[in-house]
Amino acid sequence: RLVKRYRCKRNVGRKLIRIKVPSCTTMASFHRMHAEDKPLGSISSEKLITWCPTMDLVAYVNNENNIVIHRLSWSKLTNLSDHSERVSALCWSPDGKMLASGHADGTVVLYDVELCETVASFPAHSRRIISLTWTVCKGKKTSSLVPDRTTRFLPAVCGGIEDNKTSSKSTMSSSESQLDQKSCDMTVLLSGDDSGVLSLHVLGKFCIGSVRLVVQGQDKSRHGVEIKRMSVADDLSRISVVCSTNGNDVTEKLGDANELVVDEHGGNVEEGRGFLVVLNSDVLQLNGSQLLQVSSQAWIIESFVSSLHQSLTSICESWKQAWDQLSKKLLDLSTCLQQHDSSSNVESELLTTIVCGTASPALQAFLVQLKEQGVRRLEKVVDTACVNIQQEAVQKMTPVLESLMFRVGELMGLARWEERFQQIGLREQALECLMRESTQCLHKVSELLTITRRFQKGYGQFSQWLERMAFRLVNQTGSTTLSGEETVSISRFVEHHLTHNQISGVLQDISTSVMSFDDKRCVNDHVLSAFKAAGHSSTRLTFKVHLERLKDAAEFSFGETQMCISSKISVDSIVRLSAFAQGKGCLALSSSSSSEGEQHAFQLMASRQQEDAAAAPSLNLLRIACKPSSKSVSLAVACLQLTDLFCSTSVSDLQFYSPDKVCLLAVGKPKEEGDSRAILSTLELEEVIWTSADALWRSRAADLEGFPFPEQAVSGLKAREVEGVSAVKLAVNGKRGIASILEEDPWRMAIFDMEEDEDEDEDEDEDE
Repeated sequence: RLVKRYRCKRNVGRKLIRIKVPSCTTMASFHRMHAEDKPLGSISSEKLITWCPTMDLVAYVNNENNIVIHRLSWSKLTNLSDHSERVSALCWSPDGKMLASGHADGTVVLYDVELCETVASFPAHSRRIISLTWTVCKGKKTSSLVPDRTTRFLPAVCGGIEDNKTSSKSTMSSSESQLDQKSCDMTVLLSGDDSGVLSLHVLGKFCIGSVRLVVQGQDKSRHGVEIKRMSVADDLSRISVVCSTNGNDVTEKLGDANELVVDEHGGNVEEGRGFLVVLNSDVLQLNGSQLLQVSSQAWIIESFVSSLHQSLTSICESWKQAWDQLSKKLLDLSTCLQQHDSSSNVESELLTTIVCGTASPALQAFLVQLKEQGVRRLEKVVDTACVNIQQEAVQKMTPVLESLMFRVGELMGLARWEERFQQIGLREQALECLMRESTQCLHKVSELLTITRRFQKGYGQFSQWLERMAFRLVNQTGSTTLSGEETVSISRFVEHHLTHNQISGVLQDISTSVMSFDDKRCVNDHVLSAFKAAGHSSTRLTFKVHLERLKDAAEFSFGETQMCISSKISVDSIVRLSAFAQGKGCLALSSSSSSEGEQHAFQLMASRQQEDAAAAPSLNLLRIACKPSSKSVSLAVACLQLTDLFCSTSVSDLQFYSPDKVCLLAVGKPKEEGDSRAILSTLELEEVIWTSADALWRSRAADLEGFPFPEQAVSGLKAREVEGVSAVKLAVNGKRGIASILEEDPWRMAIFDMEEDEDEDEDEDEDE
């Protein structure tokens, strides 16, 4: 029934409040959840907005490039701004606990929504990311393999089980700690950029594959594409990609991505020509458990390496401050020696005083100026820096390296299971290299501890002697006589440690007798062989260099998995969309699987405007059904003609509410003169009559040019017409039954409950 509504309701506590709202014509309409549209302030030019699949949270990007998250009640949850490049894509994780953002420079940033902090940031592409999809593979868990024992034998700071008797605080976020649980779902983050590169990241972080789609014309010329939409089968066996040519010629290979060629036999390749490409990714289905186990370990190993870098940075900053103050005082002593025309340097002057027991006039002037308080302050600064270094090395760096080595040992054991793990590129030889570098880093930490403790002890004795000297000069009392053992100990410290920054030498500075090179590069095995041939020892390399070598070894160990998986992804079928999609019409892509998982279907829907602008638009549908077991592919099409309610409108946005239901947003002018209007509607696809197009297949490729699209009426249509608004964007959450439309001038959002009609609301209101 068609009626007009002039009111809506909302419950505040137990009191029912009625509020006047603009006139809305309803046709089995949806319940408007708020009396007033929610203001957004501003929004980015990409109009990125998405609902959380498991919680009533909505995220959007404002024009200041910040990601804003609101609750359904419109209370602001957080504002994520830990990025510099323009946000170009946005999506939630399947469990709703993490949010992924793609950026113009190809970077992907993962946010923990519960903690409102950044989990990871990594370069996934070299070009602008324009599409993100995060999916979960049902039935793939780490518990299906050998259980991970590292969490039971290591300290909590390294991801192990926290001992109730200790209060050691874990440095890992809640999202990272989930990787240590006995059971972890296999999730894959897919990202596509404007150069046709598609990357797959298990658990959102670990890259397991990268392919690049290129279109090859009849003249063998190759053209780049932009990835518009992506969808994945539930078992990851098939990936569907909607792409269009971008007008750029491909002349060279881009990065390590495996190139997949889409042949275009129709002659010249025009810019904007669309394709639906189905990729065969059986390797992900067959090896999902192995990839999940390796990926979870790789993520944690990478977090350990990052933790070591942070510890190194903290140690270097702490020690630099202490050494700068000590160096300044030694420089002041050198200046006093020059002012008194002394030919001695700082080291010889101090050694002479220690042995003879009598200070020169220059040293006396320096000590009188420094005083006892200055000596104590300097000793406290140096001692604090030494304590910080030892705490960082003992409490963080050593346990992290031990945990890393334990995990690498676990992976080495799995790599020997050739039948299951070598086919995904896990090699024992590469892991042995990673184990060696971990051992070298652990030895370097031990060396750092030894040198720091020696310096701390020696400087303590030296400072006490210097303090007694200053006290005697000021007060003319006290003894500065040293025993034979003290004389030898302090003299050795002054000669070997006081003016030689050995701690920095172990941390990051390379001895000039070894080599000078850019800090960002690491020394490879060839250079080390040359060092050994020249009589140098590799132990002279600093901890910073060993850490860079450790990072490179980790990337190499897991890089073979990426190349192995990438080489096994292939093109399964291609559909040319020249007659399917029209110009800048809206596109929506979804996937579904049968209950037994034997068949996967990908559905693509495109809006099509009629030649008569006053006529209602239509919707073209395409369905590809794949049976991996029999390697058969079927193609079917349909065309749905919208009702007269949509006359004089155009489809502004189109999204799948569920595999069998579509949510549509249309905008336009009413039949009578008046303001613009928006129509929010859903329509069912269960009763669609499909027309088989299997005759179009030519070597797994089909062209819809000239193929008829028989029109049929829509079924299960539910719509709500809202007058006086100019809606431009639609965001839906089928699992939570929520849809929202984005309105402009000013930017605001209207939210609807798609599972509750306003007619039902009115009946409840009358009962109340």
